[in-house]
Amino acid sequence: MANNYTHVSCELRGLTPAECEWVESYLVDWDTFLAERADLETEPITLTEGVGRDWAVERACSIDEVESWPEFDWLIFPNDAGNTLWIHDDGGYVDVDQIAAFVHRFLKQFRPDEGFKTTWACTCSKPRVDEFGGGAIVATAKGWRAAGAQELYEDLLKEIEDE
Repeated sequence: MANNYTHVSCELRGLTPAECEWVESYLVDWDTFLAERADLETEPITLTEGVGRDWAVERACSIDEVESWPEFDWLIFPNDAGNTLWIHDDGGYVDVDQIAAFVHRFLKQFRPDEGFKTTWACTCSKPRVDEFGGGAIVATAKGWRAAGAQELYEDLLKEIEDE
């Protein structure tokens, strides 16, 4: 049996204390969110209404995705240029769309004139045909796109055929 992995490692540099606080709040997982809100709410928190629904909508999570939010690991650490947010896969698994949506939201909130780009790699524990690839993420305050190698291949092929 072969195992498939998706790897990514990227950074957002020069975070201010306010940006760090926002990141830590935005990337809180569902269970932590529930625990933090338990004493504040008089009614049970659900994903279909109120603060629970707002939390999921803000993160573009469907009900099926909430249990695994965020599907990437992250760490804020200080350095000479301020604070750096390191975003990476969780031992070979990552949801690249969640990374793209998160970075878009961050840029929209704090850095509307900046952009972000990164790539990811798809690997396999055995050299199987078509089990390797990857893709790219581009995000700005206006939106985001993530495209896998197959989609990029088709775009490049179309460009060649249209010449």
